Amino acid sequence: MRYCKNLNQKGAILLEALLAVVILATALTAVIQAMMSGLRSTVAAADYLRAANLLDQLMVENFLTDSSNLKPVEPAQLAAMDERYRYSVNVSDVDDTDLKLRSVECSLEWPAGKGKRMLTGALKP
Repeated sequence: MRYCKNLNQKGAILLEALLAVVILATALTAVIQAMMSGLRSTVAAADYLRAANLLDQLMVENFLTDSSNLKPVEPAQLAAMDERYRYSVNVSDVDDTDLKLRSVECSLEWPAGKGKRMLTGALKP
């Protein structure tokens, strides 16, 4: 068995290994947190994109095709595939003499994490 001549060198290898493990664990933790943050951002962006598409589809299909049928809609759920999303519609007459113009505002709401997110679109003359 070989003994260290200097007592200060006895635990040097163990200390170096421990320090290397701590540095590696810290670096891995930072990388994993950055990846998780990126994934959360990607999911939020996908939700907003889906909501924008649904809002556009809702406004075009229901309100622009038949303008004589415009009326306010209480919050309601969309079809089975999009049941996370709830929408509401506000219709108001614009104060104009003979043109009978209307303003339509649609909002789409969906759960995100512990809260809710909302997207609003409007058609105003």
